[in-house]
Amino acid sequence: MNKLSLDETDNTLSTHLTDFDWKLKLCVASDKLASVDKALVNLDFHLKTDSKTKVLPVELDQSELSKLIEKLETAQEAVSAMKAQAPLDN
Repeated sequence: MNKLSLDETDNTLSTHLTDFDWKLKLCVASDKLASVDKALVNLDFHLKTDSKTKVLPVELDQSELSKLIEKLETAQEAVSAMKAQAPLDN
């Protein structure tokens, strides 16, 4: 069990984003509502591990997209701070 968990963790840590595609959709109606008028974004994240690639599709509304962008900006700030604190290689 522990070996499996460590392997899963290792795969997660070695996975990285190689590319992404996006599409903007406007949902104007549905089978339940005559009028919706809701903007949706479809994101396809292209992920690569050591041995394979896969596409992770995600659909977000405006609120969810704003939260994702906020979290990505926070992550970018954390990475920048770590780089600033890292000793220079000579």
